[in-house]
Amino acid sequence: MAIEPLSNHSAYAPIPRSKAIEQPLQPKRPDLHAKREVKDRLGLIGSLLLCALVGVFLVSRYATLVTQSEDINQIKQTLTQQNALDASLQGQVLQLSSPERILTIAEKSLHMKAATPVVIGAAHP
Repeated sequence: MAIEPLSNHSAYAPIPRSKAIEQPLQPKRPDLHAKREVKDRLGLIGSLLLCALVGVFLVSRYATLVTQSEDINQIKQTLTQQNALDASLQGQVLQLSSPERILTIAEKSLHMKAATPVVIGAAHP
């Protein structure tokens, strides 16, 4: 075996690669492309998930607004009914508290007599 002198080879000359060494390096490019596709798909899935969550939030807020609107309408209807009942009761109060009715009950049911004659509806001098 003979040893070749180093002077024939340059220290900076590239060492030729064999085809066996270059083949494992080639899959790295498609691997980077595959990683990018996975990253893009994850971004798309994340965006879709975010949109779905926003949609669910908006639908729940809309449902809350519809429920509150129905509650407000029921309260308005109850208020209208109570106002009508209040007006009816105010009419009854005016009727039952009229001076003529009170005088009639006092004289007939309670057998009371006025000390001085009472004239209802007459102006005092």
